[in-house]
Order: sequence, then C-alpha cells, then structure tokens
Amino acid sequence: MRETYPTSFSLHLERADGGRQDLEYDAAVPMYVDRKYFVEYLHERVFEKNHKNVLEDFLYVTFRSLQFIAMIRANAIIDLLISRPMRWLSGKSAQLPGWSPYSMGEALDLVEQFLMRAQHDGSLFLDDDLDLFQPIAEKQPLFAAWQRYSLEEEQVRSPDGSTKHLLWKQVRQELLQPLDATNAATRLKTIEYLEVQCRAGLQKMHDPRLALRDKLTGMDGDKSVGNSKIAHAETSGCYATNDALAEGVFGTYDMILRRCPGISMEAASAVAQAVRSQMLGLGDCVLHRKESTMVEKEASVGYIYSLPAREQEALVELARVTVTEMRDIDHADHHALDEYHKQRRKMNEEDELDALFTRYAFALSFFERWVKRGVSLEHEIGKALMGYGNEGVREQVRHAHRRCHAAL
Repeated sequence: MRETYPTSFSLHLERADGGRQDLEYDAAVPMYVDRKYFVEYLHERVFEKNHKNVLEDFLYVTFRSLQFIAMIRANAIIDLLISRPMRWLSGKSAQLPGWSPYSMGEALDLVEQFLMRAQHDGSLFLDDDLDLFQPIAEKQPLFAAWQRYSLEEEQVRSPDGSTKHLLWKQVRQELLQPLDATNAATRLKTIEYLEVQCRAGLQKMHDPRLALRDKLTGMDGDKSVGNSKIAHAETSGCYATNDALAEGVFGTYDMILRRCPGISMEAASAVAQAVRSQMLGLGDCVLHRKESTMVEKEASVGYIYSLPAREQEALVELARVTVTEMRDIDHADHHALDEYHKQRRKMNEEDELDALFTRYAFALSFFERWVKRGVSLEHEIGKALMGYGNEGVREQVRHAHRRCHAAL
C-alpha cells in the first residue's frame, strides 16, 4: 500500500482473536474498505504460472463475490449504526448525567423499534440522515459530542503517513453511498441481508429465555425503563459494564502472569491491584532518568484510599490476620483445578483412542473391498490407486504414499 497507494484511505485489519461477540462486525469495516486493494494485490498472484496457493485462491474468489461483499457491507453498517453507539453508551455510563445501567433499556428500545420497521425495508439503513439514537443525543451532550467527533474529526493516516482522512465519515459514505462500482452493485443483496439480520435480532430480543427481553418496554420487561424507576435512581452514575471492576482487573492480572512467569498467583494478584490503583506511578515509586521541573499531578490511588482512615486500618488488619487462611484456600483451589485439567486430559486421550479405533475399523472395511477385487499386497494397492483420477489426484496419492513410507 505504501508503494502503490501511498496517500489512499485504508484501514488496518482487525485480528480475529478474542471473545468479543461483535468481533465480526468490527472486522467487517476494514475488510469492506480495503477489499478492492486485496483483489488487486491477489490478482497477479493467482494468475502466476504454477500458482498453487489455495488460501490466495479462496480469498481472491471470495472478495470478488457480490454475496460476500454484501454480507460484510451489511455487517459494517450494523457496526457503524448500532454496535459502536451501544458500546459507547454502555462504556461511558458512569460519566453520563441521569444515566444508569437501566438506561441502556432506552437504547435497546430504540434499536427494537427500528428493527421492527427495517425487517420489512432494509433500505432504511441506507438513509444518510439516519440516527437511531438521536433522542438520547438530545439529552446527553457527551454522547452528541462523541457523535460529532466521530464524523467530523476522528482521523486515520494514509499508508505513507502523509495524508489524514476522516475515518468514520469516509467509512459511512462508502457504506451508504458507495463510490466503488462493485460495492454499489451489492445494494439489493445488502438490503436483503439487513432484513434477515433485523428478523434474527428481533427473535433474540424477544426470546423469553434471554435477559434482553426483560429490558424492553415493548415486552413490559421487569428491568425496562418504565418499570425500574427506583432501581434507576439508586444506580444512577454506576458502571453499566463489568470492565472497570472485573474485566480490566483480570486483564491486568493476566498481563502480570505472562510477564513474570515465576510469580505466585497471590503476588500477581497484589501487583495487579497496585497497577489498577496506579500506585506504582506515584511519588517515590517512579525513578526518572532526567530531573524534571514539571509538577506531577496527583493520581487516583484506588478505592481503599477513599474510605475513612479507620476502615482502611480495619481492611489492612483483616488482610494481615487472614493471609495464612486465604493462602491455604487458594492452594486447595489450585490443586482442585490441576486435578480437573488432569482428568480432562485423560478423557481427551480416551476420546482420541476411540476415534482412532473407529478410523482403523473404517479403513479395514475398505481393505476388505480391495481384497475382493483381487488387490491385497501393498504394491498392488499402490498400482491400483495410480490408475484413478487425473494427474493432480495421482500426485496426491504418490505424496500420501511417500508419507506413509516415511512414517513406517
């Protein structure tokens, strides 16, 4: 890209690794934006003489398929118009005035109402003036400011770093009103896929077995906006996700374990808590290579320091007198976990052995068929196999034959 399209608008791919449920929607955006570059890059390779790369063939064909392009376009539209705003609202919940975890029900109501209409007319997604969450933006200035920043200010640099492009403004334009002819040709199929996604989304939202239904006003859910006024008032200003209090802590803990393989789990837990409380970046904990005249800002040092002094002392004393007991409990838990993994490995080995017996019995059934046709010796089997299929198939047979001999 730096050599061929140095100033172009392009995005880095999302690594498909992790547990986020909306990962495919995130990944669809750069795949859709960069698709034409993928095709051009692969074209000269797949038509090279003696080309045999199956992955390159697959990607070349896939990224030229209107059905596939329509799918990633539909997914990217969902990401832009629904997923990203919902994630911002849930992540910033504690910073929004008059907002609580129950307020997310209002956002879900807006999504449900739109999906009800769009399931019959997916072209509603392609309206350039569409803003599903406008009622919330009118009440939440921070959210409105984020929306403006996304479309009017957020930038990405070109491959050579010389040119700035408005990231989400250009993504939105190519999704809703494509300039690329191939992308534009997917309009009808994209609309069809969006309608399918709307129906699937509504089916999930209305499923009585799932928690989503409880948060919808249309389903008279117990945790909907209208039925949770007291809970809303009591939790206003609280986090709507478990990132800050759980996922972030676990992520830091995991980082400490990977960086310090020999550390005990108890020590890693303590270091993780210190990192999360920013205690290692305060005062005497920091050694500067050069003296600085800048005044260091006072950092947050964790929840415990917001408590009265007597409560802090009580927590420290509790930790001191129970440390041995807690270590014994942790060791017992770790031992139980090790035993569990040991049993799982044993079960996996037994499953693999059963599968091996099944494959062996299946192979024997084929051998019996060869014997009935007068083929029983190894060289006779090889000769018979070489008589089947085209040259490509016979080359595969020869390769497999050589591997068997090498293994023996």
